[in-house]
Amino acid sequence: PSANASWQVSNTLELPAAIDRLSLRASWAQVRTDEAPFLLGITYAEGSRLGQYSALLAERNIIPPADLQPSQLDEAELGMNLQLWGGRAGLDLTLYRSKASRQSILAPVPLSSGFSFKRFNTAEIRNQGVEAALLLSPVSQANWSWDVNLNFTLNRNEVLKISEGVERVSLGRFAPGTEYVWAELQAVVGQPYGVILNNDYVYSPAGEPVVNPDGSWKQTETIVPVGNIQPDFLLGLTNTITWKGLQLAFLLDGKFGNEAYWGTKDWAERLGQDPVTLPGRDAARGGLNWTDPNGNERADGVILPGVKEVFDAEGSVVGYEPNDIVVPVRERWSGQPHAANVLDGSFFSFRELSVGYTLSGRQLERLPFNSLSVSLVGRNLFYVYSALPGRYNPEAVVSKQDEKQGIEFGALPGVRSYGVSVGVGF
Repeated sequence: PSANASWQVSNTLELPAAIDRLSLRASWAQVRTDEAPFLLGITYAEGSRLGQYSALLAERNIIPPADLQPSQLDEAELGMNLQLWGGRAGLDLTLYRSKASRQSILAPVPLSSGFSFKRFNTAEIRNQGVEAALLLSPVSQANWSWDVNLNFTLNRNEVLKISEGVERVSLGRFAPGTEYVWAELQAVVGQPYGVILNNDYVYSPAGEPVVNPDGSWKQTETIVPVGNIQPDFLLGLTNTITWKGLQLAFLLDGKFGNEAYWGTKDWAERLGQDPVTLPGRDAARGGLNWTDPNGNERADGVILPGVKEVFDAEGSVVGYEPNDIVVPVRERWSGQPHAANVLDGSFFSFRELSVGYTLSGRQLERLPFNSLSVSLVGRNLFYVYSALPGRYNPEAVVSKQDEKQGIEFGALPGVRSYGVSVGVGF
């Protein structure tokens, strides 16, 4: 079922002359969607042998849901549309709140069950937020116009339920060749969808990293929450400038406040292949003198930023003091917790630029077309701003697959493209 209502305020009330149109709207809808087929049984999938696909069939190791029901979405919206000064400015504002229930989600189960996962059909997630579009026409003349469109989106979500007695579930993890987990993504009840977990620094009460007696980083014994994949807000800006038949248009968009684990950077730092690892490698790069266990004098020492613990006679921690222990520079990078590379993934991209020309009616008189336009287009040109250091791609973690959101490793570089577009009408 669904219901909606609208009120054309400008047709009902006397408003200031600057307001061309003002309308309010409200809507509510409840939608149910069938789940994918074959979820109720234990099915088979095409297998592979030695990396090559073959006729082998492998049983899917998923326990089917006990009571599969259609997923359901309940959504309510309030909106406003405002037009000002003869169409020279406009604002469209939407407030929304939705709850998705009976969502399908996979959760790991003990291997003693004979399966790896169980599918639940009971998850609930709530979303609420604001969408706003500001439309401006600073210039509007017969041969010359300039239009601006600014879009803003703010969304807040929360995992309300997974299943009875289940408070968290793993969505995906990165464990390169071992059972040791470098990063994991989880859905946690009471938290925004997509909590990132890594092993982290141990911090003093003042929030400073603590080092061990040998000067190495002190780390948590298990993975702990260190970030979330949800952005604070999205922003988009479109400009279109037209002079006679010539048109220039460009689009910028960005995402701000989202976090992700950058495995490529983590791995490169541990191997000493990231430029950030250069300081301290020798005396010329600021390395400190120290003596290794074999008695050799070296000049590749560093002091890790943080504090060391102060102990009393019983071995209890009674305070902290600045770290002054020199360790080899490799310890700075190979020994750091993986949480060090859970970074802000904010970016603002120059997404598209196009220059086009549309022939006028007079120019088309001797051509067999009703319309003809030619455009040069460039996409993904560069980042106006990126919170990531170096030249890492901030969009490498964008994926529709849950297990790939918020965890990057070995992603391909971004692709810049150029093209020509021709539009013909008969």
